[in-house]
Amino acid sequence: MALSVSSASLVSASLGISVYDTQTVTTSAQRVASTAASDTVSISAAAYRKQAASQSQATFTVNSWTSLFDLESGTTRLANGNTQVTTIDGAKMERLEYDNGVLARKETGSITGDRAVWDTEYYDVAGKVTQKAHAELTGLGGTDAETLASLRRDVQWFENGKVVRELHDGMSVQASSVSASLVGGGELGEAATLEDMAGTLTRDYVNSDYQADIVEYENGKVSQTASIHNRLEAENTTNRTSSAVNGLAAWSTAELANTNALTMQFTSYDADGDVLVQSNLTDQVQQGTDLTQTVAVSWYNKGELVRQEEGSLTMEPGEGQSLPERPGILETFGIARETFSGGTPLSADGLLAASREENAGAADTFVDGLSSDMAAGGFNLAEQLAKYRDADNPYQISFTSRTYRDGELAAVSTDTEEVRENLLLKDTGFQTGKGLTEDEFPSMLRSSGHEETAYEDGVVTAQGQVSMREFVKKDDRGVYGLYTHYQGEAGVGADVESLFGTREISLEDVDSEANAASSGMGAKVELVIDDARELFRRLGDTG
Repeated sequence: MALSVSSASLVSASLGISVYDTQTVTTSAQRVASTAASDTVSISAAAYRKQAASQSQATFTVNSWTSLFDLESGTTRLANGNTQVTTIDGAKMERLEYDNGVLARKETGSITGDRAVWDTEYYDVAGKVTQKAHAELTGLGGTDAETLASLRRDVQWFENGKVVRELHDGMSVQASSVSASLVGGGELGEAATLEDMAGTLTRDYVNSDYQADIVEYENGKVSQTASIHNRLEAENTTNRTSSAVNGLAAWSTAELANTNALTMQFTSYDADGDVLVQSNLTDQVQQGTDLTQTVAVSWYNKGELVRQEEGSLTMEPGEGQSLPERPGILETFGIARETFSGGTPLSADGLLAASREENAGAADTFVDGLSSDMAAGGFNLAEQLAKYRDADNPYQISFTSRTYRDGELAAVSTDTEEVRENLLLKDTGFQTGKGLTEDEFPSMLRSSGHEETAYEDGVVTAQGQVSMREFVKKDDRGVYGLYTHYQGEAGVGADVESLFGTREISLEDVDSEANAASSGMGAKVELVIDDARELFRRLGDTG
C-alpha cells in the first residue's frame, strides 16, 4: 500500500523539529509506506501530523527545549551583567546564573510529551534561597490553526529562611489564526496549520484567562491576601511579510478588538488576625461598546465593620470617541511586538513560552501590563472625570458611603452623576441667536443627585435629597439657552420641606458638589490601585 503525505518541511515545522532532523521524519514515513504493498491511501496533513508525532516522540522530546523555548547549551552574558550557563541534555534543562562567580539563580526542567515542568531558585550573596518557583506548562507542540495551552505556577519568597509571600497562579490560553489566502467559502481549510500561514497577512485571536491568589506574612502570621482575575479576548491583524500591506508595516501587528475584564480583591489583617480593610475593584471594557467599573472598600476595628464605601461607573463611547485602553495581547503576555509579528503565528504554548523567556519567568509577568496602565491613570477614570469635568463620553456614576456605630448602621450618603449626549444638537442642528453661541452650545448635558440619611437604633432620624438636571430649550424669542432644573426635600415624617425650580445657568453653577460621586469613587479606586501596584512591585522582587 502506497502512502501519500505532505512535504517534509511542513512536517518538520509542525513537530518542532529542526531542519537537520527532517531526514529522520522522512525515513520514518518511508518505513510506514513499506509495511503494505497494495492499495493507495491519501492521508490528510492533519492525520499525518498526528501519526508522525506519535512515531517521532523521542526526536520531539530531545529538541523541545531548543525548538519550543529557543534554548541551547552554552554560556551567555545577560543584560544585567551576569553570566548564564545553559545545559540541554535530551529532555532535561539546566540554567545557572552567576553574579561575579556567585550563583544567583538556578533553573532545572524536563519535558515529557506535551508538558514542560521547571523549578527556579534565586539566592542572595550569602547563598540563601530568596525565592522558589515551580511551573508546569501543558499543551506543548501545538501546530494547528487553533491551539490550547495552560501554565500553572507556585512561587514562594523567603526572608531569613521564612516564607513571607506566596503566589499561586495560572494562565489558560486559546489562540487561533486565519489567513485570507487559505480561506475558501468563508471557512478555514482543513489542512491549514500555523506553518501554512507563514509569510501571510493573518487575523489572530487570543482568549486568555489569568487567575492568581497571593498570601503575605508578617511575623509568621497572614498580613494580607489578594486575588486577581483577568480575562482577555483580543483580535489582531498581523503582517507577517517583508513589505507593508494596506498601511500595516512589515512584521507588525495592530489591534482590531479588545474585551478585558479584571477583578481584584484585597484583605489586610491586624496582628490578632482580625480583618482591617477589605477592598475590591472590577473593571470591564469592551472597546467600541461600553465600560463598567465598580469599587468597594470596607474598614474594620477589631473585626467590627465601621465604614463601607462603594461606587459604580458605566460609560459608552460618544460619537467619534473611544474608551480607555486596556492591556492587549502584547501587554498581557509581556512579549515584544517583533516576537508576536514573526513569520509564523504563535500557538497558545508559543505565547506562554515566549512570555517565559522574554520575562525570565518573572512572577509579575502577567500583571505588569496592568500595572503600567494603572500608573498611566487609565484605570482611575472617575478621578479624571472629577478633576477635568470634560467628558466626551456619556457616563453614570453612583457613590455610596455607610457609617456604622456599635455594629449598627448610623448614616448613609449617596451621590450620583450623569453625563448624557445633547440629542437636541443632533436632531435640530444649532440655531444661532442672542443666547448660546455655537461654541457654548453643549454637546453633553449633566445631572447630579445627593441623598443623606441618619439612623439611631435602626430608626431614621434625619434625611434629605436633592437632584439637578441640565436641559436646553428655546425662550419666547426663539433663542436657545442652557437651564438647570432642581428639586429636593428634607425632613422626616410629616415634617418635610420641599423645594424646586429652574434657573438659566449650568448645573455646576447650581451644585457646588456636582462632582461628589466621581471624586468619592476616584479616591477609593486610587486606594485599591495603590495597593495593587505596590503588590505587583513586590511580586517582581526576587530578593
